This record gives sequence, C-alpha cells and structure tokens, in this order.
Amino acid sequence: MQNILSIQKYKMFIVKKHTHNNQLLLSIIDEDLIGKKIVEGKKELNLTSTFYAGEEMSKEEILNLIKKAVQLNVVGKKIVSFLEKEGHIEHVLEINDIPYALIVINKN
Repeated sequence: MQNILSIQKYKMFIVKKHTHNNQLLLSIIDEDLIGKKIVEGKKELNLTSTFYAGEEMSKEEILNLIKKAVQLNVVGKKIVSFLEKEGHIEHVLEINDIPYALIVINKN
C-alpha cells in the first residue's frame, strides 16, 4: 500500500493531450486547480472545461511528453515553477496570483 501511495503523490499534475494537424498541444495544470474558475477583473481562466480535463501525470511523464509537443498551455504555481527551472518558460503571466504561461516550442 505504501508504494502505491508514494507513486500517487508524485502525480501532481493534470495533463490533457490535444492534437491538431498531427501536432501535439499539452494543457497542464496543478491538480488542485482542476474544476476551478480563476477571475481577476475582466481576466478569467476557466479550468472547468474539458480542455483541461486529462490524466494525472508526474514530472517525469510530462518531460517525456514535452519532447513531442509543439505548444504548452500551463496553469498553476507548481507546474510553472517546475517548467521554469527546466528552462521551458521565459514569460509568466498571473491571474489572481495564479501563474500561467503559453509556450510555443520551435522544432527546427
């Protein structure tokens, strides 16, 4: 039982895979944000939509998927911090103290 729990605690992100013209776009959010709506003035992040409803993944699983992706849509303090440290994010925006970023990956 302990092994299962220790594995589950590392799956702290929700990842939804989207494909368009055979290209992979990933929406990745901190698991505690799924189903929430974040509002600040006229800005809104609606994390209740199916666009974000995906599967739980670990940092390692996400890094492997990013190698195949052309675009990332990330929301949340944990995932933004992690991807900043990994060198994937250069510019971060915020809504109501929740960081988010849109990353286009150049495959050339």
